[in-house]
Amino acid sequence: SDANVRAMKDKKIDLAMLNAHAIASCYMVIEQYAKIGKIPLRVFIQGQESLRYIIVRRASGIKSPADLKGKKFIGKRRAAVDVEMTTNAMLKAYNLSRESVNVLETAETNESLDALKTGAADGAVIQAAVRASNLMELARDIDINFLSFPDDKLQMMLQDLGPAFHKSVVPAGTYRDQSHVIQLPYLLTCIVARSDFQEDLAY
Repeated sequence: SDANVRAMKDKKIDLAMLNAHAIASCYMVIEQYAKIGKIPLRVFIQGQESLRYIIVRRASGIKSPADLKGKKFIGKRRAAVDVEMTTNAMLKAYNLSRESVNVLETAETNESLDALKTGAADGAVIQAAVRASNLMELARDIDINFLSFPDDKLQMMLQDLGPAFHKSVVPAGTYRDQSHVIQLPYLLTCIVARSDFQEDLAY
């Protein structure tokens, strides 16, 4: 999303798919856009929820984020600041220091999924929609658990994450062996145009 915003600023592209955090930060000129300045964008389609799943290998013994101490957890991606934001908000909500968890960085989602499959990581933040095909496949291939946040912890996280994040609920039985409802943060995915994009063409 952030790379797409910069490309729109430089007029290299007219339209882009962005998550709501990038849009809100750009509009309010905060966080990663504080130095760049306001970039005039127009949202014209709000699409599906992009959830921030916390997925762990069942063999890791992790039942809750409180159990992440000393574990290898993929919680950072340079091209997607919201992955690290989710990690930091979760650790704060569960009173875990950043140093107490071995936070790993990957370049993209497939790398994170491969690390879960091979056991190179115990858990990860994964950006995906409900019933995403790559997560359906992961749940078929290995034994995993989807961590859920109780209301009080999720509320603390949402307050930390900012106004672009909201609560999502994934029904039980969505994935193989998922017997419980999952509560977690999500961002909307949107299609955005530069402000000088012709309005009649957008319609």
